[in-house]
Amino acid sequence: AERTARSRSGSIKKKPAKRVYFYLGLTRYPLIRDVCDSFPGWVECENEEDDWDLCWMDTTINHDRLLGMRGYQRINHFVGINGISRKHNLARNLMRMRRIFPKEYKFFPKTWILPSDAHDFRSQFRTRKPKTFIIKPNSGACGRGIFLIK
Repeated sequence: AERTARSRSGSIKKKPAKRVYFYLGLTRYPLIRDVCDSFPGWVECENEEDDWDLCWMDTTINHDRLLGMRGYQRINHFVGINGISRKHNLARNLMRMRRIFPKEYKFFPKTWILPSDAHDFRSQFRTRKPKTFIIKPNSGACGRGIFLIK
């Protein structure tokens, strides 16, 4: 497989595709393998101990695994990702930013983290106009566990 690039003179030069070694033993999603297999020159590693360039994992990375990585290795997570990947943490961080930058952070709806915000949430039911609320579990994914209440 080859890639093309333009030189400064405008002529097209062909470059051999760079080999990328990827490890997928920490994911259960076949789509990730399909995508990686679609790139020419990409080669799957059998073991995590192999010399991979890219590792895709379904869970967050722990500190020891991060320290064991080489400088060129890449993963699909970063330390502290739970601050935005868990719904309650994302909501808490967005609300914190809204208090500091109210104009810039009005793009998301009023949010309550239950049970800590239960009193404020219940007060929403005292209005005459019925409202619809979206209830989302903290760690759910792919729409599982989401429901509406009125």
